[in-house]
Amino acid sequence: MSVCCRLFLRFLRVVPALAALLAAPEAFAAETLRLGFVVSMTGPASHRSEDFTEGFRLGLKNLGGRLGGAEVDLTLADDQSDPEKAAAAARKLIDRERVHLISGPTTLESTLSVAETVKAEGPIFVSPAQAVPAAYEAALRVAEE
Repeated sequence: MSVCCRLFLRFLRVVPALAALLAAPEAFAAETLRLGFVVSMTGPASHRSEDFTEGFRLGLKNLGGRLGGAEVDLTLADDQSDPEKAAAAARKLIDRERVHLISGPTTLESTLSVAETVKAEGPIFVSPAQAVPAAYEAALRVAEE
């Protein structure tokens, strides 16, 4: 099994739990759960993103298009494998799409850039792509604040 597949399977275990928390019946009874993925659709890391996004879509289809009882709207934003563009993509997902959760950066640099943006802006951030101390430290800083 490829590294991308293993990472995606790990991600699938986390998202339903987060969705269940977000999708409390009184909070999301009529609202769609908006997920934003900052992924490298172009650039040197684009080969990683296709497996990630298509795997998520397949998993979502198998769940009837719902997570935690809420209908899901998935929006992709291309970071072009560039950390600055990753931050801008995350900001767009927050400001324009008003997403509840952001995920997807496939490089450490983009993950850290998105983590900093999300820390300032507020939605939940889940990164299945990194198993590096710097990413864990950034996630812990975000969680503590």
